[in-house]
Amino acid sequence: MVAINTMFFGNLMLGSCLLVYTGLRILFLKQRGLLMVLILCGIGFSIVCFVNCRAVQNNELNLDSNQLITIKVQPDQIKMRPDYYYGKATLLNEKQQVLFSGSIRPDSPLQAGNDFTKPLLLVVRAEVKPIEASTNQNQFNAKQYYATQSITNSVKIKSIVNLSESHHLNLVDMIHSFRMGLINYANQLPKPLNIYVLSLIIGEMTDEAYDEITGIKQLGLIHLFSISGLHVYYFISIIERIFIYLRMRREHYQILIILILPLYFIFSGSSVGLLRAILMVEAGMLARTFKLRVRGIDIWSIALIINLILAPRTLIQFGSQLSYALSFGLIFTNKLGFIKQTMLMNVIGIPFIIFHVYEWHFLTFLANLLILPLFSILIFPMVIVGMISFTVIPLISVLIANFLTIFDGTINWFGALPGNILFGRPPVLVATGLFIMTLLLVDKPKIRRWLILFGMYLITFMLIHFPVNGEVTYFDVGQGDSFLIRTPFNRSVNLIDTGGRVLFGKNQVQTKFNAEKTSINYLKSIGINRIDNLFITHQDADHSGDLPAFLTQMRVVNLIIPEGMQNNQNFMAKISGKMNHTNLLLAKSGMRFSNRQINIYHPVEPGIGANEDSLVIGTTINKLNWLFTGDLDQAGERAVIKQYPHLKASVLKVGHHGSKTSTAPELLDQLHPQIAIISAGRNNRYGHPNSDVMNELNRRQIKVYNTQTNGMIAYRYGMFNSAHFKTYMSR
Repeated sequence: MVAINTMFFGNLMLGSCLLVYTGLRILFLKQRGLLMVLILCGIGFSIVCFVNCRAVQNNELNLDSNQLITIKVQPDQIKMRPDYYYGKATLLNEKQQVLFSGSIRPDSPLQAGNDFTKPLLLVVRAEVKPIEASTNQNQFNAKQYYATQSITNSVKIKSIVNLSESHHLNLVDMIHSFRMGLINYANQLPKPLNIYVLSLIIGEMTDEAYDEITGIKQLGLIHLFSISGLHVYYFISIIERIFIYLRMRREHYQILIILILPLYFIFSGSSVGLLRAILMVEAGMLARTFKLRVRGIDIWSIALIINLILAPRTLIQFGSQLSYALSFGLIFTNKLGFIKQTMLMNVIGIPFIIFHVYEWHFLTFLANLLILPLFSILIFPMVIVGMISFTVIPLISVLIANFLTIFDGTINWFGALPGNILFGRPPVLVATGLFIMTLLLVDKPKIRRWLILFGMYLITFMLIHFPVNGEVTYFDVGQGDSFLIRTPFNRSVNLIDTGGRVLFGKNQVQTKFNAEKTSINYLKSIGINRIDNLFITHQDADHSGDLPAFLTQMRVVNLIIPEGMQNNQNFMAKISGKMNHTNLLLAKSGMRFSNRQINIYHPVEPGIGANEDSLVIGTTINKLNWLFTGDLDQAGERAVIKQYPHLKASVLKVGHHGSKTSTAPELLDQLHPQIAIISAGRNNRYGHPNSDVMNELNRRQIKVYNTQTNGMIAYRYGMFNSAHFKTYMSR
């Protein structure tokens, strides 16, 4: 079933290999009865997967913004921000879950600070569209992720026509309302006790939580804050003690627990790790109720099979993969000592961590060794006591909050120590091979197997960090520019612009950057955390807005801007305090960078970083001439070709996202490009690319790539790969 699931929803090649292996193993057993049963099960599960695929496709909707629709929102599933709101809702007419979002206006009935405790019925004028898939390589695929929850559409609310609270509550509504009441209660607790109660008891991870527990994230211990096996154990222990106190018989209260656990699943946020834990607990309890003798691996297998039938797509999620892998490891290491078991459990998780997160902290093993026992024996009970005692003896809650503050500070200091390894993302078949070798090691932890596994990791690391191919990549950053120029073996890594959001009429300090999900995420996935030269063509936010994220999250050796922009106060404020390890260099026409491989053709005179002051950057890669023109206007383009009458470009980045103010016909006539690249946002308010520009490109039979329709565009070349363009638009 895992093989079939992987073929449908994961990687076809990996799924096919697993299916062939499973088939050969069954054939060698020479048991016809077993073979027939497995074939029938395989056919049945294939039908389940096919039906799921069709259902997801058929649920996709496209309704324009004039459509009136009614959505039902649970009070605990709406997130309020100062200027917008978002969350999950049920589209009543279609009886399906959707994502929704909207802006908070002065006349909106939804405002930050509203205290709703019952489900909301919203009649809204909204645009309904399918959730967009990822458009950059290795980017988080929201469409794929939410499909695991049977959510395929997003609702962009234009206006709220009517808002009312629902007073006819079903059981699920009551659970959500009760959960919202506890969330409101938890928010009154002293910090950081409130964060621990929200995450550990209620399953509500907030932005504040991620900011508070940076060390936990860095050390790979975030699973402690995701409600799963440990939390289910505590919950069942509390329920059992209550039933024992009420003198109930074991057989009776086990049945009640089996009935209660699905309700607890809804209450605690319905995470994939929690689903696995509950399924295993229920399978074990049912086996004991009916006096069946089953092993731990049987319970694990039953839980996995039920999970795949109920929600066949969940296995593609990182949380689900890690949860099942670690629980599988626990079964086979439960007879080992704590230190050996902890070490092997860490090793089991590494293939999944580097495949999805790309980095791993060397101190993770030590952190697990020290913190896991402390968490289960001390932290979790203290959080429960602090939550309960707040209304009776607030001082206890305050003391516990102070202890947790010290605990967080210690962990954050520990996580900030050197030892974080940016590994990069191995190919899926390589990651699978690492996991299989890890299982062999867990089975028989011999020195030879340790050496083989270490050798596999070392070779994979070297291939990722010293690739034989180079690339020129145009990231899809929406309405903006961001391009990577990387030579083979990562000898030179250069970035042109960072992309960024244009915040119309907003003065708040930006703390979230789109580059973290697109270009920075991609660079980390290929093992890069150092940029030799980062060129900013001009000051506009869609070219430089995400620069702070690069300066704080990566090592930037040289930041290169057009001469004169150092006098632009708005731009300099953006980089203030972030240039500790970065040189600021000024560029103008005639200068060269990156060992004289990158040429600057504009500006000639200093400016302030406006469009007309844009850097024009040229380079030669694999015998092709590449030109990047920023947002330079036609007058500036004519000045460039006048100063450089022999300038040619095989590949041209079309100026100003295809605006009619750029890409002069004279420029195209002199450069004579074979390929044009347009970087522009989908459905942008400017109408880019302009039809006149497209006509000029088409008239000259220039092949056009556009991030709007092609997503990320990458040109790859190297020793073993024939040079080619590749686009990334996921489905």
